[in-house]
Amino acid sequence: MSGMTTSTDYYVDDTIGPHGGHLTGDPPPRTPSDAIVTKISAGGDTVHWSTYLGSYHQDEARELALDQYQNVYVTGWTNSSYFQGNDFPGATNTSYGDTDVFLAKLSYTGQLATGYNRYFGGSGSDVPSSIAVTPSGKAFIVGRTSSNNLPGSDTGYGTPFQNTYTGNTDGFVASFNVYGGGGYRTYLGGDNRDGVTRITLSGDTAWVCGYTWSSNFAKTDPGTLPGLHGSYQGNRDGFAMAINPLGTNYVYATFVGGGGSDTAHGIALTPDGACWVTGVTTTSPFEPSPINSYD
Repeated sequence: MSGMTTSTDYYVDDTIGPHGGHLTGDPPPRTPSDAIVTKISAGGDTVHWSTYLGSYHQDEARELALDQYQNVYVTGWTNSSYFQGNDFPGATNTSYGDTDVFLAKLSYTGQLATGYNRYFGGSGSDVPSSIAVTPSGKAFIVGRTSSNNLPGSDTGYGTPFQNTYTGNTDGFVASFNVYGGGGYRTYLGGDNRDGVTRITLSGDTAWVCGYTWSSNFAKTDPGTLPGLHGSYQGNRDGFAMAINPLGTNYVYATFVGGGGSDTAHGIALTPDGACWVTGVTTTSPFEPSPINSYD
């Protein structure tokens, strides 16, 4: 599991992990907080290993995912200017903005990988919400950003589907190769507030969901997407979208919602490719359905 703590006596193993048994954080009066990663036994009664991740400001892990070798990929946010200090080997850049995304890889025994870990962000506030990893170790992170200068896609990926920041806050999708570099970066948003809340994968195709207040969401003609629910209803709508492996276009997209406030928080795929979305709504009645709705 992953998360954050202000506890100095959290479950940690002094023999492993980048911080061993001590918490780092701001001195009082500001409350220190570090990200934490903990492996618990199948029976739930034993902590196999646990470690802090962080530096001298606020740090929080948002989600983790595993590859086929049980390596642990953790994403979260930090406003520490040098996250992990000298214990974050291979970080490709330093923190740029108010808050930045971090991506860290730990072995199945809790050791921080060398040459993989990195920051991701621009001059504004960048916050991840979800991570997914292919069996071979390609990582995909989604979230929201107020930065107009996120790093661009690497050579070979083509022009991102949405290459420019459109205002207020935008969602983002970012991919990373098995070494922590490479990949594509694309915004998802319009001229109002937008964010990506969850991701799942079908091969290297990223299926994402989230919310939007933008009638021109994701470079679409005002209020239109080609999916089941093609029209933006106003207020706040959920959305579901599949981004191709190069990050240059979507292969599926639909709004989810009605005249109230709607947000998609979860997305999953069946083996035959059907897309399931969950979330929250104040719309009544909700999407047209062939079955009776429960109120």
